[in-house]
Amino acid sequence: MLNALVDQGLSHRSIRNVRAVLRAALNQAMRYGHVVRNVATLVDVPGTATFAAEPLNQEQAQQLLAVVKGHRLEVLYRITLGLGLRKGEILGLRWKDVDLEAATIHITGTLQRQHGRLERSPTKTEASVRRIALPPGLLEMLRQHKKRQDLERTGNDQWQMSGMVFTSTIGTPLAPETLIEHFKASLERANLPKTVRFHDLRHSCATLMITRGIHPRVVMEVLGHSQISTTMNTYAHVFANVQREAVNELDKLLEEPTTDTDSNPIKDDPEVSSQDDTIP
Repeated sequence: MLNALVDQGLSHRSIRNVRAVLRAALNQAMRYGHVVRNVATLVDVPGTATFAAEPLNQEQAQQLLAVVKGHRLEVLYRITLGLGLRKGEILGLRWKDVDLEAATIHITGTLQRQHGRLERSPTKTEASVRRIALPPGLLEMLRQHKKRQDLERTGNDQWQMSGMVFTSTIGTPLAPETLIEHFKASLERANLPKTVRFHDLRHSCATLMITRGIHPRVVMEVLGHSQISTTMNTYAHVFANVQREAVNELDKLLEEPTTDTDSNPIKDDPEVSSQDDTIP
């Protein structure tokens, strides 16, 4: 069955999800005594993932932000890089979820295309529902973005009140395809690899936080992971590099102080007279 799904062109992730549902169903069947074993647990998911995370480093992130500076979507990129939101979460952000007074945003849902229509649905998991603090820079940019959106709405007869933070030029929810098209064009203008995915901006946020010594628990809460093990496993290679840097710094701290082996404590003692000072 899983091989047939490969032939149909389903992604590795979709096939993995299908097996997860089947595995859960067969586990229930085992409890009822209908089957003696769960064969879904014995089968590897065919195919391989077609991508690997390619997070931007600090310099690359700054290159991307430089080419979108002044664009109506600039703050979208800054929030994604600065707070690690998923694509659906940033597109599904509503003004009612933004508290400009308390300087926080409340992630409560995602925007995705389902059955040909853009629909806002609950977050991926309960842990994905989270409140994130806004740093001063992002807070001010959101205020300016709201003013800009108000100006776009003024005198625009086609404007539709969607309540979304990021919209099309007529107020409708911003389509994922439109964002990806702009993202790819921005990568090209910034001379960044075409293989970078929009989701890699989320990985970039996590990587930059970890390399700056942010506690894994905080990283987990910002990203909305359900368990800290997810954070640790996803970014194990980054934590390994940070660990090596940490022990290297500790090694330097605990180095024995250098001593001057050529010094002669007796010769250097001012209380001891030299031969030149002897009385004839």
